[in-house]
Amino acid sequence: MTMHPAVDGRTGHYAEFYGVRELPGPEVLVVLGNCQSEALRLLISSGPEDPAIPPTVRIPPVFELTAADLPRLQRVLQRTRVLVAQPIRADYRGLPLGAEQLASQLPSASSVVRIPVLYDSGLFPWVVTLRHPSRPEEDPPVVPYHDLRTLAEAATELSGGPRAAARPPAVRLPLAPERIRHLAEQSLSRLLAREKAHGTVALAERLRHVTVPAFHTVNHPANEVLALLASAVRSQLGADPAVVLPRRTLLGEVLAPLEPQVLTALGLEGPSRAGWTVGGEPVTEAAVRAAQLEWYRANPVVVEAGIDRHRQLMADLGLGG
Repeated sequence: MTMHPAVDGRTGHYAEFYGVRELPGPEVLVVLGNCQSEALRLLISSGPEDPAIPPTVRIPPVFELTAADLPRLQRVLQRTRVLVAQPIRADYRGLPLGAEQLASQLPSASSVVRIPVLYDSGLFPWVVTLRHPSRPEEDPPVVPYHDLRTLAEAATELSGGPRAAARPPAVRLPLAPERIRHLAEQSLSRLLAREKAHGTVALAERLRHVTVPAFHTVNHPANEVLALLASAVRSQLGADPAVVLPRRTLLGEVLAPLEPQVLTALGLEGPSRAGWTVGGEPVTEAAVRAAQLEWYRANPVVVEAGIDRHRQLMADLGLGG
C-alpha cells in the first residue's frame, strides 16, 4: 500500500500503526513503553534475521496514546507474536493501557518479554524528574529536569532566606568520592529492585561493567546500554543476541552536564560536559539555573512538592530540606 499524500507528519511516522501502510508481516513484534521503546525496537531489529524475531512495528510511546488510538492498538496486538513491554500500571492515564491489560489481548501463542524502565541517577546525583502538582503536563523551562541544588536555593528564598546568587560557583556541590559512589550504588540497587518486582529482563548487574557514561540524562540511556537490553531481549527469545549500534545517538536530544568529580569517583572514561546540550545546541548550566529559579519563584507549589518527594535524597546530598 502506498503512502497517502495527505497524511500528517505523525500519521506518516507511525504509518503502520495508523493503517496508512500495511503491517510488515502476518506476525509482528511490538515494544510498548516510554520514550526508550522506539530506540529499543530499532536495536532489537538490527541483529541478524532470526525466525524468533518477527518484523517490528513502530507505535507511539504509551504516554502519547489516546482513546482514539485504542482500536488501532488492538488491531496491531491481534497480529503481535512478541510483546516487549515495560511495567505500565493498569488503566494508565484513565485508559486500559496497563502492560497486563494489553498482554491479555494477544493471540494465545504470543509471548511477552518484560523489560525494566531504565532510570539511573548515578552520573547526575542531583537531577530528578518532577511533575507540577496541578499541571502535570508542564515541564520546567529549558530542560524537562530538575536540579535539587537549584530547588534547594529556591526553597531557601521561599522560606525567607537570601536570594540565590546571580551565578553559581564553578562546582556547585563538591561531594566526597565515596558519597558519589554510594549514591550511584543506591540508584543501581533501585533498578535491581524494580527488575525483581516486575520480573523483567535483568540489566542492573551488567551496568556495573559499562566503562563509559551509561546515560545522557537520568532517563535516557546511552546506545551501549540500550544495546545491552536489546541483546538480552533477543537472547530471551532464543535468537542470536548480536545487535548493531548505529552511528547516531538514539536518545541524544538532551544531554545533561557531566561533572569531572562524578566521572573520577566512578572511574569512568569519557569527557566531562560543563553544560547541557538541547537539540544539538549548547546551553549553559547557568542559563538553565536562572530560568528555573524564576519558574520556581512563580510556582512555589513545585518547590514544596519537590522538597517533600526528594527530602531524603537532598539530605544524602547535604542539601538539607
